[in-house]
Parts: sequence; C-alpha cells; structure tokens
Amino acid sequence: MPKDAATLSHLPNPSRLLLADECAEEYDALLADYCADMRPAGALERRQVELILRCDVDIDRQRRMIAQRLNPLEREETRGAQILAEWHRRALPRPAAPQF
Repeated sequence: MPKDAATLSHLPNPSRLLLADECAEEYDALLADYCADMRPAGALERRQVELILRCDVDIDRQRRMIAQRLNPLEREETRGAQILAEWHRRALPRPAAPQF
C-alpha cells in the first residue's frame, strides 16, 4: 500500500468527469490553488480538498446548464441543431401547389 498522502487520497482522474467545454489543466491548476490555500495535512484532508473542488465544479456546471435552459437563444446554434433543423425542413410535408 502506498505511503504517499497524495496517492492515498487521490480521486479518479478528473478528465473522465469533465465536459467538452471544461479543461483538465484548469482543474489541476484549481486543485493546486485550493491545496495552497487550505494546506491539507495528510491523505484525508487532501481528499476533502479534492471533494470541495469537485463540488465547486459541479455547481459551476449546473449554473451553465440552467443558464442555457433559461436562455436558449443567447447561444449560437450548434452544428447538431442545424443538421436536425434541416432534416425537419426536408422531412415535413409541404402543401401541394394549387391545380388550375
């Protein structure tokens, strides 16, 4: 069993939990800042600092999701939304031209 406190307390790789608009390097820098501010002593305290950071990341993520949900028109249309809208335009039946 490893004796290093950082190894004992380390949570799974955060890059597996990050979304496309989130950066693992920024996460690591934030963790370093949190550790510098809180100065964890031992494995348990380091794990608590990592959990605090995870909670902060989740809170920020939820705020972004809520903002997107409440203001969907403020963001530019994604490529996937464009493809879906074009498919709907082609798939929906069009009224027949009047016959004279």
